[in-house]
Amino acid sequence: MEESKLFRNIWRFNAIVILIAGILSIFVLIFTGYHVAKDIFGNRQIEAVVNITENGNINEKWSLGYMKRLEGTDYVLIPLESDQSYAQSYYSKSSNSYRNFLFINIKTNEQHWLFTQNKWLIVNSEYLCDKEYGKEDRKTIAILHNIIKSDTNKDDRLTEKDKLTIALSSPSGRQYHEVLPSIDKLIGYSLIGTTEVLILYQNINTAYAAIFSLNDFKLLSERELTKIKNNF
Repeated sequence: MEESKLFRNIWRFNAIVILIAGILSIFVLIFTGYHVAKDIFGNRQIEAVVNITENGNINEKWSLGYMKRLEGTDYVLIPLESDQSYAQSYYSKSSNSYRNFLFINIKTNEQHWLFTQNKWLIVNSEYLCDKEYGKEDRKTIAILHNIIKSDTNKDDRLTEKDKLTIALSSPSGRQYHEVLPSIDKLIGYSLIGTTEVLILYQNINTAYAAIFSLNDFKLLSERELTKIKNNF
């Protein structure tokens, strides 16, 4: 009798454990399924993509981003952002991108847009300064802009997969010059003193080094570095 009672208690305990495990498994499945469904059918946020298709139902909202003070100057920069939302098959997407920059002189309140229109995608803008970060009396000499101007791969979007335009401008946003109008990739850049900038870039399968003046943004010299080959 004692052994039979013991076995019944063990069976009941095992049944309770199995029931609890089953309930927990159901909750885990519901929780996981909710997040999977949210990821598949919900809104997907992407950056630096501008949809230019004329066939899609795209809603576009415009807003000004956060202000940045250009060190050692009287100017601040405010990005103009576009937020495109659109449906794609069974889910929706939202794309936030920089489309223009507003420059404001904080002493005179003079305002100036970098572009006269808002059609392009600004991938990135680098602030070229005369001293290293954190140094006193650091001054912005120029701004190096990475811009996508056209859909060169014909996918109805402006992305970093398209041809890139490299431009230079003064800290006021004026003197805008497109110094490298159509390249595949910006490899890097380096200041040469405070009057020149070295830009390394790739076009098709060749890398180049170009030096530009920071006074008038004219090309001073350019040479081919190396052919890039696939050795595999």
